[in-house]
Order: sequence, then C-alpha cells, then structure tokens
Amino acid sequence: MSLFHNHRRRDAPKANSPSRRAASYAQRASVGAFMRRCMAVLALLLGMAGAIAAGGYTIQRSQETLVRPGMTTQEVLQALGPPARNMQFGARKGPTWTYNVSGPAEPTVYFDVDFGADDKVMSVSERVLYMR
Repeated sequence: MSLFHNHRRRDAPKANSPSRRAASYAQRASVGAFMRRCMAVLALLLGMAGAIAAGGYTIQRSQETLVRPGMTTQEVLQALGPPARNMQFGARKGPTWTYNVSGPAEPTVYFDVDFGADDKVMSVSERVLYMR
C-alpha cells in the first residue's frame, strides 16, 4: 500500500464544483467588461470619424489658391479634402462644393468650387457672411 494512497489530486476543481463555477464566472465577467470597453471606444472613434466626415474639412485661406479651373473632382479632393457641403443648383450642370474657411468667428467665410458637367472646375469664389 502506498503512502499517498488517500490523497486526491488537487490540480483542478471538479467540473461542477462551486470554485470552478466561480472561476468561470469571474473569467466571463472580466472578458465581458473588456469587450464592453472595447465597443465603447470603437463607438466613440466611429462617431468622431463620422462627425469629421459629415462636416468636411476646414481649409486655410492660403489653400484656396490650390484649386484652379480645369481641375477634376479627384484633384480637388486631393488638394482640399471632402467639402463641408455638396450642392446641386437647378440650372447648373455640375455640383458646387463648399468649404469652410478657418478664421475668426466673425465673419464666416466659405470657399465655393463650381464644377461643370464634365466634373472639372469651372470657377471658384469666396463668400463672406457677416452676422448681425
């Protein structure tokens, strides 16, 4: 008879033992909390990216000189990024892209890029709005 005959192995608790269930619950809870934090961070990042994309880029006045008649929409996107607004006016064949121009709060400055039916820049202009 062996000296260690009455000793049981204590490497791991039995499948349905209370300590095994508690360890499993703790592990699931920590994984769940980690996943919730990851999802919250992902939602925050996506929200920020959506807000930036929806608002378009704000450009500097010096960047207005980068756009010249004859440029394609792709070239304007590369030079200035996506516009704050993309509008189609009734009689015009192509869209008008509007960019916000950075500066003091008063006046508000917009930079408009007018495209023709061939998606090439026809004209550019700056609008200054004074609030009363």
